[in-house]
Amino acid sequence: MKTAKRAVLTAADLMQTTLVRIDPESTLEEAAALLEDAGISGAPVVDVTGRLIGVISVRDLARRASFGARDSEARRGWHVEEMEAGDVVEEDLSMADDFAPASDERLRVRECMSGSVVSVPPDMPVREVAARMVTEEIHRVFVVDGKKLLGVISTFDLARAIATGRVADA
Repeated sequence: MKTAKRAVLTAADLMQTTLVRIDPESTLEEAAALLEDAGISGAPVVDVTGRLIGVISVRDLARRASFGARDSEARRGWHVEEMEAGDVVEEDLSMADDFAPASDERLRVRECMSGSVVSVPPDMPVREVAARMVTEEIHRVFVVDGKKLLGVISTFDLARAIATGRVADA
């Protein structure tokens, strides 16, 4: 009895191709607004030719920002210790609205982006992509063909593929 061999899922099969791309000359406030509007935690930074030169994440923004009294528990109206599992905070809090540069100077994305970008080729098997993400301790990899940015794969994309059975048990 022959068993059908399942095709190997590749980075190209899993990548998201609709990307928010951020200009290195954008301000941190602009980057925060773009990430928040798209509902993502990081995005590629590309130069004028479209070449991938870095990545900016919410973590990068948080490292360079101070979230002042406007984002304090007084503004939120609740205390962490008063919350219980399953509670939902329904107030519309905006990272971009609360973002305050650490100085009066407007910082640019190029000043705090990570220039260390992990990329993979489109034909890399998804299991290898996942292993690379674990080894590098990152939440996203960029799929590139030469210098051309094709897409991104996030830990959420991997989890969705596993949950829906696209990644077969080995």
